[in-house]
Amino acid sequence: MPSPRSRPLTGGEIVIVVVVMVLAAVLTIAGLPMFGIAELLGGTAAVVLGLMRSGARGAGPAQ
Repeated sequence: MPSPRSRPLTGGEIVIVVVVMVLAAVLTIAGLPMFGIAELLGGTAAVVLGLMRSGARGAGPAQ
């Protein structure tokens, strides 16, 4: 059985990643690189936390 870490991203997570990348790029191009960086870090944290939560739910006894 694959571990939670090896599962592919879901559609929702892919949408989050794309939206965050576009917003970060737009804010950086608009001359607001600090806001772009903050947006990128916030989106990354949201995806990582989502992956950690789904991994905790699926965790079972080691075999």
